[in-house]
Amino acid sequence: ILDSNYSMFEYLFDMGLKPQNTFLLGKCYSTNKETIEKFRKKGVYVSDGSFKFDSHLSFDSQFELIVKDLLKSVQGKVNFSDYEKVLLVDDGGYLVYVGNSFFKNFSNILAIEQTSSGYNKLKNEKLNFPVINVARSNAKLIYESPFIADLIVKKISSKLKELKLNPKTCLIVGAGSVGKELFNLLKNKFETHIYDVQQHISDFGKTELANIISDFDLIIGASGNEIINDKNYSKIKKGAILVSASSSDREFSAVNLRKFAPIIRDCHKDIFVNDIWLLNCGFPLNFDGNKNSASPEKIQLTRALMLSAICLAMEKEYQKDFIELEPRYQKLIVEKFNKIERAPK
Repeated sequence: ILDSNYSMFEYLFDMGLKPQNTFLLGKCYSTNKETIEKFRKKGVYVSDGSFKFDSHLSFDSQFELIVKDLLKSVQGKVNFSDYEKVLLVDDGGYLVYVGNSFFKNFSNILAIEQTSSGYNKLKNEKLNFPVINVARSNAKLIYESPFIADLIVKKISSKLKELKLNPKTCLIVGAGSVGKELFNLLKNKFETHIYDVQQHISDFGKTELANIISDFDLIIGASGNEIINDKNYSKIKKGAILVSASSSDREFSAVNLRKFAPIIRDCHKDIFVNDIWLLNCGFPLNFDGNKNSASPEKIQLTRALMLSAICLAMEKEYQKDFIELEPRYQKLIVEKFNKIERAPK
């Protein structure tokens, strides 16, 4: 729930979506309080669970329960059968995952998934409604990843300066779209290597991650999965810095590190526990509680892709499966975005 998303919803309201038919749930680490108030003043229902955070619990376990509470609350307020279509717009897969069991008996449900971690959570599920897959669209992977990586690198530089830390060696775990961009941006700043479970794109071949993590001062998780767990903390170099560049707090099983500290209510706090730095409480470093994460000028590409998926969901009928975002609309959006990017500032 960021200001750039508020702008997208303003378009939807202008197109006929009623604020009172809009129900939002944010994530504690990627939600801005001012933006929530703007939505509420507009008449939108925003769940109080949007800020819920207990540092001694994993975010994923907390969030799934919050999503269930949201859907139960919505069911108590509206009758889904009264509407032509009901759209689930998701970031991370939990809304669609939980909704998949909630909405088995409705034919008017469609969903849109924005993130790769959400797609990975859902890809093996038997879907009870169509899901437009913005997450794995070429336009998002090719054009969004560079500026997300650039933002993370800038945040890392700022944090290192603030905390007076001076790492020499860097390991990026995950050679996906963002991981590759991070490597390109950091290879001249540190002695940088990249690790991936796919051996042909990893610098380490068949070597297990647990056998190399002790060599690095800065470890960046960009895999979308748990890469280091509590059994491997003892192998991490003393004073090492852990940075998430993906989703949730799962990259480093962060809850198991946070449990060594008193309960924290600020999910953006940098903590030093067991001789390890965990930045941003283990959440993605590109989110800090401010009104926007990436600049609105950059992230409008993603907003445009999401808006196109919402419009297509309203216009068309799809089968119960993952649906590719139509390439011709991706192409049009990318062309317009590039034209704006090249225009004199």
